[in-house]
Amino acid sequence: MTAQIVPLGSAGLAIDRFHEAWGVVEYVLVDSVAEPDPHAVAVAAAMSELERRWEAWVRSRIASQPSLRRSQFKTIASTPASATSTQISLDEFVGRGFDWHRSCLESLWEPGEAGGSHKIGSSDSGFLTGGYADAFAEPPYGLRVEMAQATAWFNSINLDLLGGLSEDLEIKSWSTDWSTWFDDGRDWWGAFFWTIRPIDRPWIAVIAASSTD
Repeated sequence: MTAQIVPLGSAGLAIDRFHEAWGVVEYVLVDSVAEPDPHAVAVAAAMSELERRWEAWVRSRIASQPSLRRSQFKTIASTPASATSTQISLDEFVGRGFDWHRSCLESLWEPGEAGGSHKIGSSDSGFLTGGYADAFAEPPYGLRVEMAQATAWFNSINLDLLGGLSEDLEIKSWSTDWSTWFDDGRDWWGAFFWTIRPIDRPWIAVIAASSTD
């Protein structure tokens, strides 16, 4: 039996506004804490929810542009049982682009030569993007709000869903070769799938991101 998806509650409004500003990180809450392996159960349930959201978005696009056909959009195919995980630390999860002393996001881009720009540091993942904070603040087309607003959303969402960014979180990072949902991000920007078990929340939080231009 598939675990139940838990409503996002008070975090839902901030997440909606974040997506309207071109943010690409997705959040799913799964009621699987009573399962023998709650993280693995959450993987399958969350991907089903992400597939549902994708199909809803495709239907809305076709409804608004009748010339479009379903064949023009990819179909998500997933094999959650083949996903593998590694337990990681809070620092590894948050990654680059977060100032712990000030509890704020910060851009990793700086001006380069001839009017261009480049990203500071390198990502251990091999993608342009490295970690949760970077994925939140730096989507492929840029977030359409100031960093202060992005930080307010980031901290609010994390407080509501995770109880904050705490060392008490049990975090697993999952492979991204088991679903076509990840294909776009694996091109260059990044593909990520994390399951997080908060100490004081009755769910597993799944945070996922995959995008390209």
